[in-house]
Amino acid sequence: MALIKCKECGNEISDKATHCVRCGCPIKIEENITKRKVIISQKKMGFFGSGVNIFVYIDNQMIGKTSSGNSISIELPIGKHFISLEMPVNQANRNASNVSKDGKEFLIKEETNEVNINISIKLGLIEGTCNVDEIIYK
Repeated sequence: MALIKCKECGNEISDKATHCVRCGCPIKIEENITKRKVIISQKKMGFFGSGVNIFVYIDNQMIGKTSSGNSISIELPIGKHFISLEMPVNQANRNASNVSKDGKEFLIKEETNEVNINISIKLGLIEGTCNVDEIIYK
């Protein structure tokens, strides 16, 4: 159980409460959801990999795209999640049906403060792949 502040009177109350015990202000369900910061970082590439985008999905929802040396930061609720990546193999044709994919499940626990997910691409002469390299819990 975590403590949150009532938006009306500032009293500390349980994150499981439906209303403030001091002033009676209702607590919306979404206010009760405990979230943690998740940072998805793509390794810095040399010149040839600098323009390659990886499309990032969490729980089947696209959250954005990242490229060499960049990151995406989001807040996710405690629980199981799935990160998946997509990278068009032919970067010149983003609508190509040939897509490199990778994915992993991860668990955000109550005691987790932050999750860092490191991703990378490996480029060949004609094709490339995207990978979830490691998931670090802090």
